[in-house]
Amino acid sequence: MSNINPYQPPSSELSASETTSGSELELADRGTRLGAILLDSVITAIPALLLIFLFYSAFGFKFWPPTPGSQSFLFTLAASVIGILVHLAINGVLLYRYGQTVGKRICNIRIAKPNGDVPSLIDTVVKRRLLFTLLQRVPGVGLLIGLVDILMIFREDHRCLHDHVAGTIVVKS
Repeated sequence: MSNINPYQPPSSELSASETTSGSELELADRGTRLGAILLDSVITAIPALLLIFLFYSAFGFKFWPPTPGSQSFLFTLAASVIGILVHLAINGVLLYRYGQTVGKRICNIRIAKPNGDVPSLIDTVVKRRLLFTLLQRVPGVGLLIGLVDILMIFREDHRCLHDHVAGTIVVKS
């Protein structure tokens, strides 16, 4: 009688060159991720606020505070779009080439796919940034979505909700 199990799944030996770099990836710690997002926020906020002020001044809107009603909605929408455009203008090339923002580069971390590849701009900008910026502006549920997104970093895999949606991880570079 043979020792071969007909119900055993097939297996093969992989050489070192065929294995993915996923096993070599080290997750970025929570403090480093926080430092990177704080740096990015400051770096992005200054030019974004200047552009928002210029936009509203040019179109004759009262700048601050936004009043209840449509002007408040316009302010939020315009501020969100301007913020995302500034984020992309500052970080677009780094995100495309290395999966990093300026803050992540300073902190020596990067966004990656689980296999170690650099994610697409769709993953890094649309799924991680744009989608969650817009979702967090939805009255009633936006605050909850933002809170869940942030708190998920305390799980064992250190992945926020936006990481799961984009299929990304943040690793040491």
